Amino acid sequence: MVQVKFYGQGYANYPFSGGVPERMYSVVPEAKLIYSLRDPIDRIISHYVHNYAVGRENRTIEDALSNLDSNPYVCNSEYYMQLEQYLNYFPKTNILIITAEDLHSHRRKTLQKVFRFLEVDDNFYSPKFLDVKHRSIEKGRKNRIGLILKWLS
Repeated sequence: MVQVKFYGQGYANYPFSGGVPERMYSVVPEAKLIYSLRDPIDRIISHYVHNYAVGRENRTIEDALSNLDSNPYVCNSEYYMQLEQYLNYFPKTNILIITAEDLHSHRRKTLQKVFRFLEVDDNFYSPKFLDVKHRSIEKGRKNRIGLILKWLS
């Protein structure tokens, strides 16, 4: 069984990145996909903060969201539209939808659900499951040297 990670900006960036589900299906038609949703507003803010921190965004958040039509920040949070692209290729039984809130609040139960979906031992546990990484609140804008070091790593 092949597993594919499913991240927001790369794999769920329709209509800005087209053809992703087709390409995935052409390589791994039996793939099991895990789609993690989070509160759409929180996701939009986090996406903006990340882009701002790495220098891809220079506008204020107000300016970045001033036009909501075909806005990349908003489109990434239109979950049904994003998932619909995959449902044209993969059966519903091969797509598991979880929420970031469940993963945070009910981590063990949510991971057991993921493990069952992947048909692996759902009793597996690691203390590292409790680690929280890449929190938007901890991000700040990188200066020029920070950006160079990021791109070199």
